[in-house]
Amino acid sequence: MRIRRHRRTRRQKKQRKIIVISLLGFLFVMVGGYAAFQTNLNITAKGNIVKTPEECFTITDNGDGTGTIIDYDIGCGDKVKIPETIDNLIITRIGDGTGLGNEAIGPFTNKAVTKVFLPDTLVYIGKISFFHTSLESIEIPGSVKTIANQAFTFSELKSVILHEGLENIFNEAFTENNLTSIKIPDSVKSMPSAIATANLMEGEDAFVYGKDGEGNVDYSKLNSYGNRNSDEIIFPENIKVIGNLALYNMEKLEILNLPDSIEKLEAKFFYRMTNLTTVNIGSGIKEINSQAFISACNSSPKLKIINIDRKENAITGAPWGAPDDVVINWTGTI
Repeated sequence: MRIRRHRRTRRQKKQRKIIVISLLGFLFVMVGGYAAFQTNLNITAKGNIVKTPEECFTITDNGDGTGTIIDYDIGCGDKVKIPETIDNLIITRIGDGTGLGNEAIGPFTNKAVTKVFLPDTLVYIGKISFFHTSLESIEIPGSVKTIANQAFTFSELKSVILHEGLENIFNEAFTENNLTSIKIPDSVKSMPSAIATANLMEGEDAFVYGKDGEGNVDYSKLNSYGNRNSDEIIFPENIKVIGNLALYNMEKLEILNLPDSIEKLEAKFFYRMTNLTTVNIGSGIKEINSQAFISACNSSPKLKIINIDRKENAITGAPWGAPDDVVINWTGTI
Protein backbone atom coordinates (compact mmCIF):
# COMPACT_ATOMS: atom_id res chain seq x y z
CA MET A 1 0.00 0.00 0.00
CA ARG A 2 2.78 2.43 0.84
CA ILE A 3 4.55 1.61 -2.38
CA ARG A 4 1.37 2.34 -4.28
CA ARG A 5 0.80 5.60 -2.44
CA HIS A 6 4.41 6.57 -3.05
CA ARG A 7 4.09 5.79 -6.76
CA ARG A 8 0.83 7.66 -6.90
CA THR A 9 2.44 10.68 -5.19
CA ARG A 10 5.32 10.69 -7.63
CA ARG A 11 2.86 10.43 -10.48
CA GLN A 12 0.79 13.25 -9.05
CA LYS A 13 3.88 15.42 -8.66
CA LYS A 14 4.84 14.70 -12.25
CA GLN A 15 1.35 15.59 -13.42
CA ARG A 16 1.37 18.80 -11.39
CA LYS A 17 4.76 19.66 -12.90
CA ILE A 18 3.41 19.15 -16.39
CA ILE A 19 0.40 21.32 -15.60
CA VAL A 20 2.59 24.09 -14.19
CA ILE A 21 4.89 23.98 -17.22
CA SER A 22 1.89 24.07 -19.57
CA LEU A 23 0.38 27.01 -17.72
CA LEU A 24 3.69 28.88 -17.85
CA GLY A 25 3.95 28.16 -21.54
CA PHE A 26 0.41 29.35 -22.12
CA LEU A 27 1.05 32.51 -20.15
CA PHE A 28 4.24 33.09 -22.12
CA VAL A 29 2.33 32.78 -25.39
CA MET A 30 -0.41 35.07 -24.12
CA VAL A 31 2.08 37.70 -22.97
CA GLY A 32 3.96 37.49 -26.26
CA GLY A 33 0.73 37.68 -28.22
CA TYR A 34 -0.46 40.63 -26.20
CA ALA A 35 2.84 42.40 -26.76
CA ALA A 36 2.57 41.75 -30.50
CA PHE A 37 -1.05 42.90 -30.46
CA GLN A 38 -0.08 45.99 -28.54
CA THR A 39 2.71 46.67 -31.05
CA ASN A 40 0.24 46.31 -33.93
CA LEU A 41 -2.08 48.73 -32.20
CA ASN A 42 0.74 51.18 -31.82
CA ILE A 43 1.72 50.83 -35.47
CA THR A 44 -1.89 51.22 -36.52
CA ALA A 45 -2.28 54.23 -34.31
CA LYS A 46 0.83 55.78 -35.82
CA GLY A 47 -0.32 55.00 -39.37
CA ASN A 48 -3.80 56.47 -39.03
CA ILE A 49 -4.79 60.02 -38.26
CA VAL A 50 -7.45 60.17 -35.60
CA LYS A 51 -7.85 63.95 -35.69
CA THR A 52 -5.40 66.80 -35.99
CA PRO A 53 -5.56 68.89 -32.79
CA GLU A 54 -7.63 72.05 -33.02
CA GLU A 55 -4.74 74.23 -31.90
CA CYS A 56 -2.92 73.42 -35.19
CA PHE A 57 -5.42 75.59 -37.09
CA THR A 58 -6.08 79.30 -37.18
CA ILE A 59 -9.71 80.08 -37.98
CA THR A 60 -12.07 83.00 -38.35
CA ASP A 61 -15.65 83.15 -37.12
CA ASN A 62 -18.14 83.51 -40.00
CA GLY A 63 -20.74 84.88 -37.61
CA ASP A 64 -23.29 82.14 -38.17
CA GLY A 65 -21.89 79.33 -36.06
CA THR A 66 -19.43 78.31 -38.76
CA GLY A 67 -15.72 78.89 -39.21
CA THR A 68 -13.11 79.31 -41.96
CA ILE A 69 -9.60 77.87 -41.77
CA ILE A 70 -7.07 80.56 -42.67
CA ASP A 71 -3.83 78.88 -41.57
CA TYR A 72 -2.29 75.55 -40.59
CA ASP A 73 0.83 75.00 -38.47
CA ILE A 74 2.99 72.62 -40.51
CA GLY A 75 4.83 71.82 -37.28
CA CYS A 76 1.82 69.63 -36.44
CA GLY A 77 2.75 67.23 -39.23
CA ASP A 78 2.45 66.61 -42.95
CA LYS A 79 -0.69 64.47 -42.56
CA VAL A 80 -3.78 66.44 -41.68
CA LYS A 81 -7.31 65.46 -40.72
CA ILE A 82 -9.38 68.59 -40.47
CA PRO A 83 -11.94 68.41 -37.62
CA GLU A 84 -15.60 69.08 -38.30
CA THR A 85 -15.61 71.63 -35.47
CA ILE A 86 -12.91 73.90 -34.11
CA ASP A 87 -13.54 76.16 -31.12
CA ASN A 88 -17.18 75.05 -31.29
CA LEU A 89 -17.51 76.41 -34.84
CA ILE A 90 -18.54 74.09 -37.70
CA ILE A 91 -15.80 74.21 -40.33
CA THR A 92 -17.42 75.02 -43.66
CA ARG A 93 -14.69 76.86 -45.52
CA ILE A 94 -10.98 76.72 -46.28
CA GLY A 95 -10.11 80.35 -46.86
CA ASP A 96 -8.69 82.11 -49.91
CA GLY A 97 -4.98 82.71 -50.22
CA THR A 98 -3.20 85.74 -51.62
CA GLY A 99 -0.10 86.46 -53.68
CA LEU A 100 1.68 84.58 -56.45
CA GLY A 101 4.17 81.72 -56.75
CA ASN A 102 6.63 81.30 -53.90
CA GLU A 103 5.26 84.48 -52.34
CA ALA A 104 1.73 83.11 -52.17
CA ILE A 105 0.16 82.80 -48.72
CA GLY A 106 -2.80 80.57 -47.89
CA PRO A 107 -4.04 78.04 -45.33
CA PHE A 108 -1.86 75.22 -46.77
CA THR A 109 -0.05 77.14 -49.51
CA ASN A 110 3.63 76.30 -50.04
CA LYS A 111 3.52 73.77 -47.18
CA ALA A 112 4.74 70.18 -47.50
CA VAL A 113 1.49 68.49 -46.52
CA THR A 114 1.29 64.97 -48.00
CA LYS A 115 -2.22 63.91 -46.95
CA VAL A 116 -5.31 65.92 -46.12
CA PHE A 117 -8.66 64.49 -45.02
CA LEU A 118 -11.52 66.94 -45.46
CA PRO A 119 -14.64 66.99 -43.25
CA ASP A 120 -18.15 66.46 -44.60
CA THR A 121 -19.09 69.89 -43.25
CA LEU A 122 -16.95 71.66 -45.84
CA VAL A 123 -18.67 73.65 -48.62
CA TYR A 124 -15.88 75.86 -50.02
CA ILE A 125 -12.19 75.36 -50.87
CA GLY A 126 -10.52 78.72 -51.38
CA LYS A 127 -8.31 80.02 -54.16
CA ILE A 128 -4.64 78.95 -53.90
CA SER A 129 -5.51 77.34 -50.54
CA PHE A 130 -3.46 74.22 -51.41
CA PHE A 131 -1.18 75.86 -53.97
CA HIS A 132 2.25 74.17 -54.23
CA THR A 133 1.91 71.36 -51.72
CA SER A 134 3.18 67.75 -51.64
CA LEU A 135 -0.32 66.23 -51.89
CA GLU A 136 -0.44 63.09 -54.04
CA SER A 137 -4.16 62.40 -53.66
CA ILE A 138 -7.26 64.17 -52.47
CA GLU A 139 -10.92 63.20 -52.04
CA ILE A 140 -13.36 66.08 -52.10
CA PRO A 141 -16.55 65.26 -50.12
CA GLY A 142 -19.94 65.79 -51.72
CA SER A 143 -20.69 68.62 -49.29
CA VAL A 144 -18.21 70.86 -51.16
CA LYS A 145 -19.96 73.14 -53.65
CA THR A 146 -17.05 75.24 -54.91
CA ILE A 147 -13.36 74.73 -55.62
CA ALA A 148 -11.88 78.15 -56.30
CA ASN A 149 -9.12 79.35 -58.66
CA GLN A 150 -5.80 77.50 -58.46
CA ALA A 151 -6.87 75.72 -55.29
CA PHE A 152 -4.52 72.75 -55.92
CA THR A 153 -2.23 74.17 -58.62
CA PHE A 154 1.43 73.16 -58.63
CA SER A 155 1.01 70.23 -56.25
CA GLU A 156 1.88 66.57 -56.86
CA LEU A 157 -1.61 65.11 -57.23
CA LYS A 158 -1.83 61.73 -58.94
CA SER A 159 -5.44 61.10 -57.95
CA VAL A 160 -8.47 63.34 -57.42
CA ILE A 161 -11.89 62.00 -56.40
CA LEU A 162 -14.76 64.44 -56.90
CA HIS A 163 -18.21 63.52 -55.59
CA GLU A 164 -21.70 64.45 -56.79
CA GLY A 165 -22.80 67.67 -55.12
CA LEU A 166 -19.88 69.72 -56.40
CA GLU A 167 -21.19 72.63 -58.50
CA ASN A 168 -18.27 74.91 -59.40
CA ILE A 169 -14.66 74.25 -60.38
CA PHE A 170 -12.87 77.47 -61.17
CA ASN A 171 -9.82 78.28 -63.27
CA GLU A 172 -6.69 76.16 -62.96
CA ALA A 173 -7.99 74.35 -59.88
CA PHE A 174 -5.92 71.22 -60.67
CA THR A 175 -3.42 72.59 -63.20
CA GLU A 176 0.24 71.52 -63.02
CA ASN A 177 -0.12 68.23 -61.18
CA ASN A 178 0.53 64.58 -62.09
CA LEU A 179 -3.04 63.48 -62.81
CA THR A 180 -3.58 60.71 -65.35
CA SER A 181 -7.34 61.34 -65.49
CA ILE A 182 -10.06 63.38 -63.86
CA LYS A 183 -13.78 62.55 -63.68
CA ILE A 184 -16.07 65.56 -63.45
CA PRO A 185 -19.36 64.93 -61.57
CA ASP A 186 -22.62 65.57 -63.42
CA SER A 187 -23.55 68.06 -60.68
CA VAL A 188 -20.82 70.49 -61.84
CA LYS A 189 -22.45 73.35 -63.75
CA SER A 190 -19.73 76.02 -63.81
CA MET A 191 -16.24 75.19 -65.06
CA PRO A 192 -14.89 78.30 -66.81
CA SER A 193 -11.41 77.36 -68.00
CA ALA A 194 -8.26 75.30 -67.69
CA ILE A 195 -9.13 73.26 -64.64
CA ALA A 196 -6.60 70.50 -65.35
CA THR A 197 -4.00 71.62 -67.89
CA ALA A 198 -0.37 70.51 -67.71
CA ASN A 199 -0.89 67.10 -66.14
CA LEU A 200 0.10 63.60 -67.31
CA MET A 201 -3.13 62.50 -69.02
CA GLU A 202 -2.84 60.53 -72.23
CA GLY A 203 -5.09 59.71 -75.18
CA GLU A 204 -8.74 60.70 -74.84
CA ASP A 205 -8.29 61.33 -71.11
CA ALA A 206 -6.16 64.37 -71.97
CA PHE A 207 -9.18 66.23 -73.39
CA VAL A 208 -11.23 67.80 -70.61
CA TYR A 209 -14.36 69.41 -72.01
CA GLY A 210 -16.41 72.32 -70.77
CA LYS A 211 -19.89 72.47 -69.24
CA ASP A 212 -22.97 74.19 -70.68
CA GLY A 213 -24.30 75.72 -67.45
CA GLU A 214 -26.82 72.98 -66.80
CA GLY A 215 -24.32 70.27 -66.01
CA ASN A 216 -24.12 68.83 -69.52
CA VAL A 217 -20.73 68.22 -71.07
CA ASP A 218 -19.99 70.67 -73.88
CA TYR A 219 -17.95 68.57 -76.28
CA SER A 220 -17.48 71.54 -78.60
CA LYS A 221 -15.27 73.39 -76.10
CA LEU A 222 -11.87 72.28 -74.88
CA ASN A 223 -11.52 73.34 -71.26
CA SER A 224 -8.12 71.73 -70.71
CA TYR A 225 -5.59 69.65 -72.54
CA GLY A 226 -4.03 67.59 -69.77
CA ASN A 227 -0.73 66.25 -71.10
CA ARG A 228 2.25 68.56 -70.70
CA ASN A 229 4.55 65.95 -72.27
CA SER A 230 2.87 65.91 -75.69
CA ASP A 231 4.91 66.99 -78.70
CA GLU A 232 1.82 66.82 -80.93
CA ILE A 233 -1.92 67.26 -80.41
CA ILE A 234 -4.48 65.50 -82.59
CA PHE A 235 -7.73 67.35 -81.91
CA PRO A 236 -11.06 65.49 -82.13
CA GLU A 237 -13.35 66.94 -84.81
CA ASN A 238 -16.03 67.84 -82.26
CA ILE A 239 -13.87 70.60 -80.74
CA LYS A 240 -14.78 74.06 -82.07
CA VAL A 241 -13.48 76.31 -79.28
CA ILE A 242 -10.13 76.21 -77.50
CA GLY A 243 -10.68 77.85 -74.13
CA ASN A 244 -8.58 80.21 -72.03
CA LEU A 245 -5.28 78.61 -71.01
CA ALA A 246 -6.46 75.27 -72.40
CA LEU A 247 -3.00 74.50 -73.82
CA TYR A 248 -0.87 75.52 -70.88
CA ASN A 249 2.85 74.98 -70.39
CA MET A 250 3.43 72.33 -73.06
CA GLU A 251 7.20 72.67 -73.27
CA LYS A 252 7.77 69.94 -75.87
CA LEU A 253 5.38 71.28 -78.49
CA GLU A 254 7.15 73.10 -81.36
CA ILE A 255 4.42 73.18 -84.01
CA LEU A 256 0.73 73.54 -83.20
CA ASN A 257 -1.71 72.39 -85.89
CA LEU A 258 -5.31 73.54 -85.44
CA PRO A 259 -7.71 71.68 -87.78
CA ASP A 260 -10.48 73.18 -89.91
CA SER A 261 -13.00 72.25 -87.20
CA ILE A 262 -11.63 74.89 -84.81
CA GLU A 263 -13.75 78.07 -84.99
CA LYS A 264 -12.62 80.12 -81.99
CA LEU A 265 -9.44 80.74 -79.97
CA GLU A 266 -9.93 82.31 -76.55
CA ALA A 267 -7.46 84.40 -74.56
CA LYS A 268 -4.05 82.93 -73.75
CA PHE A 269 -5.10 79.56 -75.17
CA PHE A 270 -1.47 78.50 -75.62
CA TYR A 271 0.10 80.17 -72.55
CA ARG A 272 3.71 79.33 -71.59
CA MET A 273 4.72 77.22 -74.60
CA THR A 274 8.43 77.90 -74.42
CA ASN A 275 9.46 76.00 -77.57
CA LEU A 276 6.54 76.78 -79.87
CA THR A 277 7.75 78.21 -83.20
CA THR A 278 4.77 77.86 -85.55
CA VAL A 279 0.98 77.85 -85.32
CA ASN A 280 -1.04 76.56 -88.30
CA ILE A 281 -4.71 77.54 -88.18
CA GLY A 282 -7.32 75.81 -90.38
CA SER A 283 -9.93 77.37 -92.65
CA GLY A 284 -12.78 77.03 -90.15
CA ILE A 285 -11.51 79.78 -87.85
CA LYS A 286 -14.06 82.57 -87.26
CA GLU A 287 -12.85 84.37 -84.14
CA ILE A 288 -9.49 84.97 -82.48
CA ASN A 289 -9.48 86.74 -79.13
CA SER A 290 -7.46 89.96 -78.95
CA GLN A 291 -5.25 88.31 -76.31
CA ALA A 292 -5.14 84.84 -77.86
CA PHE A 293 -1.39 84.85 -78.45
CA ILE A 294 -0.38 86.67 -75.29
CA SER A 295 1.95 84.57 -73.17
CA ALA A 296 3.96 85.03 -70.00
CA CYS A 297 6.92 87.36 -70.31
CA ASN A 298 9.68 85.65 -72.31
CA SER A 299 7.90 82.29 -72.07
CA SER A 300 7.31 81.90 -75.83
CA PRO A 301 10.26 83.70 -77.42
CA LYS A 302 10.48 81.23 -80.32
CA LEU A 303 7.04 81.88 -81.80
CA LYS A 304 7.70 83.45 -85.21
CA ILE A 305 5.02 82.28 -87.65
CA ILE A 306 1.21 82.09 -87.60
CA ASN A 307 -0.23 80.55 -90.77
CA ILE A 308 -3.97 81.01 -91.32
CA ASP A 309 -5.90 79.22 -94.05
CA ARG A 310 -8.11 82.26 -94.75
CA LYS A 311 -7.78 85.22 -97.08
CA GLU A 312 -5.86 88.24 -95.82
CA ASN A 313 -7.50 90.08 -92.90
CA ALA A 314 -10.49 87.74 -92.91
CA ILE A 315 -10.04 87.73 -89.14
CA THR A 316 -9.37 91.22 -87.77
CA GLY A 317 -7.07 92.12 -84.91
CA ALA A 318 -3.77 90.58 -86.02
CA PRO A 319 -1.43 89.69 -84.33
CA TRP A 320 -3.91 89.16 -81.44
CA GLY A 321 -1.47 89.92 -78.67
CA ALA A 322 1.55 88.22 -80.24
CA PRO A 323 4.83 90.15 -80.47
CA ASP A 324 5.13 92.46 -83.47
CA ASP A 325 7.91 90.38 -85.00
CA VAL A 326 5.60 87.38 -85.46
CA VAL A 327 4.78 86.90 -89.16
CA ILE A 328 1.12 86.36 -90.10
CA ASN A 329 0.74 84.37 -93.34
CA TRP A 330 -2.74 84.35 -94.92
CA THR A 331 -2.77 81.20 -97.06
CA GLY A 332 -6.49 80.77 -97.87
CA THR A 333 -8.97 82.13 -100.42
CA ILE A 334 -12.08 82.59 -98.29
